[in-house]
Amino acid sequence: MHGRLTMLFQYETENLVLKILDEKYSRDVLEFYIEGDSYFGAMEPDRIDGFYTKDYHKRLLEYEEKSYIAGRSARYYIYEKGNPWRIIGTAAIRNIVRGSFMSATIGYKLLPEYTGKGYATQAVKRLTDEAITDEELHRIVAYVQPDNTASIRVLEKCGFEYEGIARDYAMLKGRWHDHAIYARIGK
Repeated sequence: MHGRLTMLFQYETENLVLKILDEKYSRDVLEFYIEGDSYFGAMEPDRIDGFYTKDYHKRLLEYEEKSYIAGRSARYYIYEKGNPWRIIGTAAIRNIVRGSFMSATIGYKLLPEYTGKGYATQAVKRLTDEAITDEELHRIVAYVQPDNTASIRVLEKCGFEYEGIARDYAMLKGRWHDHAIYARIGK
């Protein structure tokens, strides 16, 4: 299948609701990133100028919608069931490649007070299951900092296996960092 993804706009797990959002949620997305900034900062590239504005996140959500329609990616914002007003994380299937590869990458993050509850495992498992089943993807890859043992546990619980190290994979805080490569293969 090419073009629009068959993955749904919303999924649920035991404790979570995962939703694709449109631009009317730009304030909520901005608040999520402001709240998580000090926690996410060590694991993500420096933010560009204007990142912490509602307008930036409005444009980002518009871009994410176009990427979904084009079949390139699907970013889900994570809510706790029973609390539909607060974004607690994100998970995304990105870099979807069809044809001979049938692959994608996955990334995810949660606000710190929601870690250690099994939420990341629920979100990653649900999205990778859907990507393999609905999108017929064969390979989902995750890149994780080698010392991020909590994230590595999430991946292993979701059926990902260690494949090696991507040397100097990402520039974070002014220097290059290696990342461990984990992959889940569809059966």
